[in-house]
Amino acid sequence: MNRLTFDFGAVAPVFRITEAKFTNKKFIDICAGTHCVFMQQDSYSIWYLGGYFAGVTRNPVRLQFGGREFDKPLLRMDYGWDHGVFIENTKMQRIWVVGENETGQLGTGDDKTRNVPVEIMFFHDRDLRVKDMACGWVHTVYLTTNGHCYCAGGRSALPIFTANKISKKSVNAFVITEIPLDHITSIAVGSRSCYFVVSTFVLVYLLFR
Repeated sequence: MNRLTFDFGAVAPVFRITEAKFTNKKFIDICAGTHCVFMQQDSYSIWYLGGYFAGVTRNPVRLQFGGREFDKPLLRMDYGWDHGVFIENTKMQRIWVVGENETGQLGTGDDKTRNVPVEIMFFHDRDLRVKDMACGWVHTVYLTTNGHCYCAGGRSALPIFTANKISKKSVNAFVITEIPLDHITSIAVGSRSCYFVVSTFVLVYLLFR
């Protein structure tokens, strides 16, 4: 498509991006938090519109990854309230994060905001491949190909609710932490919660305080 149309219903009028830079361009993916990010089909460039972490922009701009424009296919990209994660669909599977980081949701080991995307090495250093990922308000959840799940950010106490028991485990919020469940097949993330489906088809709910 040559234009992106944003429909905010009754709260705001519909508007279209009709700048010359978008003429004859096609886009293959889109996600949004306090801003909108979308990927160009032919070049894999990632465009950014709105938001806070990199300054509010009314005109789409290309994000820079490691000092260059992005040019790799993506396995997954997602945004929470004001942080984003991009996972390359490549042999190295580099993982890039950007935005707010007040609870460690970027997985960088600290709470410093990143105004440009930076690479995290947690999964690469442990020889883990990511199958899926989702961003919540202040946390990020990763599902690896071996059926394990990892969380960055949230709060220090993570109550895990199952069918018959409640357990609590204190973790460092600034460190990516493994969720103590096996054989996870699917994940979904809310603003302050996570949902997991395990191989026994039991839905597990995790709530951040």
